[in-house]
Amino acid sequence: MKQIFNKYIYSKIGEWHKKNNKENQDTVYSFENDDIVFCAVADGVSSCKNSKVGAELACEAAGKLCRQEYKYFFAIEKDTAKWLIVSYIQKQILKYAERNKQKPEDYASTLCFVCIDKHSKQMMTFTLGDSRIYFIRDKEAIPCVGSAQYCEDNRTYVTMTKNADYEAAITFEDFTSCDSVLLCTDGVWRNFSNQFLKIMDCDLLAEYLDAHNISDDCTFLYVA
Repeated sequence: MKQIFNKYIYSKIGEWHKKNNKENQDTVYSFENDDIVFCAVADGVSSCKNSKVGAELACEAAGKLCRQEYKYFFAIEKDTAKWLIVSYIQKQILKYAERNKQKPEDYASTLCFVCIDKHSKQMMTFTLGDSRIYFIRDKEAIPCVGSAQYCEDNRTYVTMTKNADYEAAITFEDFTSCDSVLLCTDGVWRNFSNQFLKIMDCDLLAEYLDAHNISDDCTFLYVA
């Protein structure tokens, strides 16, 4: 199989987790096969004791579903696609939690991913919570529709939120309409300056994040 997409991955533990002897709760997951490119970023909810595992489970479940059903997703309504994705992720987390005698809510995370059909160059984006997706055109970063959804009490929606599919955002785009795509957790987009929206450069963004003490975990995945 020929790899035709390039990826750039960055992840840095936040100062709060470092001071409290906790691990980075962000997760990056990606793969490329003959049919699709799948890239996901998830941010585990720090108040949940199994959030790192939950972020990994969410990414892996979404990837497995897209690997098996990508043609179907590109042919159905958005609301149906959102419901299927969230339901499948929650089902996998529930199974895992039951096997390990844990509460499913303790595996909560945000999630964003892109699935690119290598044959048609169509791209599906999915966002739940405050992780974000940006389309890069001529180095300018444009936020994908539906970024950063919040509950009434200002908590972000996550994978284990009741009726989370209603709050998820999904789009279908032509990948050739942009040069690249950036997926990132809120530790990144809340802290980078506006200059990066106008001139997106992964090396410069990584250097900027490295040079600053940021409370939250910072993770981004760039695919071109």
